[in-house]
Amino acid sequence: VITIDTFIEGFMFVEADARKTIKNMVNHLIQEHNAKYINFMTGKKEHQHAIKRLDGYIDALKENNIPIEEERIYYGDFWYNEGENFIHKILNSKLPFPHAICCASDHMAISVCNALEKNGIKVPDQVAVTGYDFILESITHNPSITSAVMPIEATAIKAMTLMHKTIENTSLDIDSISTVAELQIAESCGCNI
Repeated sequence: VITIDTFIEGFMFVEADARKTIKNMVNHLIQEHNAKYINFMTGKKEHQHAIKRLDGYIDALKENNIPIEEERIYYGDFWYNEGENFIHKILNSKLPFPHAICCASDHMAISVCNALEKNGIKVPDQVAVTGYDFILESITHNPSITSAVMPIEATAIKAMTLMHKTIENTSLDIDSISTVAELQIAESCGCNI
């Protein structure tokens, strides 16, 4: 048995490396947009994808010598439900207003953009926003959401390759069992693409 994108103890596992993808996204915000204050909205605290995406955010901050401020991290639900609560928390924080808000899903990014708009804050003019998953609504949203295209085909190929090598009893290259999503740069980060 090979599981894809969900780790289950005792089974072989192939994944899209969300940690590295989010790290690349946050690095884009830092290096291309000079963001120093970056808030992060991930999923539920115990969810394995939420943990990996949060780890990618932390990795990028550490790599760029930006302090990790717990108050900049918010646990959502990967859906549209928490955008207003997150923005309320940001607006009532004593921390400086963020240059960017990185979200662990496009649904959350869209809800954050909508909540910012309700509060008269313009994306990307006043704050950059990014998502993850590259859903159709992220393309049609105004502004279009900078996101990450899930490497579905590449992940499936890795799973089939792993299965074939296991059946053939050939050596396994451990580094080959994960893929990295490609950043899809759009308007919400300020690139205007």
